[in-house]
Amino acid sequence: MPQNRTVNQASRVASEQRTFLLPIELQDLDVPVFAMFTRTQIVEIIEPSAVSWHGSADGAVLGMCSYGADTFPVLDLPKICGGEYATEAPLPAKQVVIVRTGEINLNRSFKIAFSASAPVRSIKLSNTLLDSLKNSLSEVPDAIYNQNFIRGFFTLPQLHLALLDVRNIAKTAEKM
Repeated sequence: MPQNRTVNQASRVASEQRTFLLPIELQDLDVPVFAMFTRTQIVEIIEPSAVSWHGSADGAVLGMCSYGADTFPVLDLPKICGGEYATEAPLPAKQVVIVRTGEINLNRSFKIAFSASAPVRSIKLSNTLLDSLKNSLSEVPDAIYNQNFIRGFFTLPQLHLALLDVRNIAKTAEKM
C-alpha cells in the first residue's frame, strides 16, 4: 500500500510545475499583476541587505547586487514595465529575486535581479492549467506600457500573469 502512495505522489508531482510570482505594483489596475518565473529561472531570493542601493536617473535601476563572482543590476520592475503607472516612488524592498537571463558567456549564465516590495509567492500550477494558458493569451493592459518586455500575458479570475522577456530586459538594463 505505501508503494501506491509513492506512485500516486510521483504522478501528482510530475503533473505540477512550481512557479514563482513576483508582484508588479501598478496603479489603475483592478486585478493584481504578477511576473511568473519557473524554478529554473530563479537563481535565489535574497534579503535586500545584500544589495548596494544607489538608483539611476530614470529610476529603473535601484542598485547593484554581488552574487558569487557576478555583479548585476537590481531593477524596479513596475518602473520598467509600467512607466507612468508605476507607484510614485519605489516601494521598499522586502526581497530581491535573482533571475537567469538566458544568456551564457564562458559557461556562466548572466543574471539580473528584481526588487520585490511584497513577498514572492510560490505556487504549483498543474500542467493542464499551464497547457491551457499557452492557448489563451490575453491582451496586455495599457498600464504595462513597455510591451517589448512581455512574452505572454494571461488573465485568471483573481490575477494577471505576465511572462517576461528577461533577456530583453537585461539588454535594456545594460544601457541604463
